Amino acid sequence: MPPDDADKIRESENESLEFLGDSVLGLVIAEHVFNAHPETDEGGLTLMKHHLVSTATLGQIADASTSATNMRVGRGEEKTGGRRKQALLANLLEAVIGAVFIDGGYTGGREYS
Repeated sequence: MPPDDADKIRESENESLEFLGDSVLGLVIAEHVFNAHPETDEGGLTLMKHHLVSTATLGQIADASTSATNMRVGRGEEKTGGRRKQALLANLLEAVIGAVFIDGGYTGGREYS
């Protein structure tokens, strides 16, 4: 695919930003639980991280912010309450974290997360 086509796809879709944001968030949360719970083994840390970066948790965080009102959705999603769907809200939050990471590096992504 020519570079121009790839750039157009990335501009129109948030999936690449979601991928990046998910990774940044995972690292930030892993660092946090590792430092906050030095007595906990790997299995316990994994469970904590899994809970904190779950679709339900991220959806609640995004829903509590004003991000959903600015989210672009198609007519079908609008009609079926897409702005309240936990999976879409979680994806939105991950995309924003990815964008913050691109703009501000790990420190920016960490502070936003």
